[in-house]
Amino acid sequence: MKKVLLIFILIFWVGLILFLSFQTGTDTADTSLGLTRYILGIFMEGEISYETMEYWHMIFRLWAHPGIFFFYAMLATGVLAEFVENKAVCFVVTIFSGIVLAVFSEVGKLNIPGRHCDVKEMGLNIAGLLVGSFIMLIVQTVSEKVKEK
Repeated sequence: MKKVLLIFILIFWVGLILFLSFQTGTDTADTSLGLTRYILGIFMEGEISYETMEYWHMIFRLWAHPGIFFFYAMLATGVLAEFVENKAVCFVVTIFSGIVLAVFSEVGKLNIPGRHCDVKEMGLNIAGLLVGSFIMLIVQTVSEKVKEK
């Protein structure tokens, strides 16, 4: 059951990455602005000024790239660990598949109205992927050491 649940969550997450990547420019702005408004509403009472909304909107959009791929790396590594005992294989497959996904999700924007392929955003995706992969490698290594004792 754990394997099936992890696979389902990973597939959902990849679908979410592709959905967000392939929205039109207007749709992606509406999605991120709505999320920004929701998050700020948790922390701020009353009317939120335009300047505050725009400031946080740009920050959330920037951090969404590494954040989404950080969680992809954690999920992919978790799924692979259920099937493959070798941590190095899990690490390499996660990195490779994540880079393919990061490149595809950016290059695929070339034909989407209002979107563009941004190498810097691709780099942010890959940075999040690497950080998530290294953290999972450390967690797996520590977990093994604890089980041995």
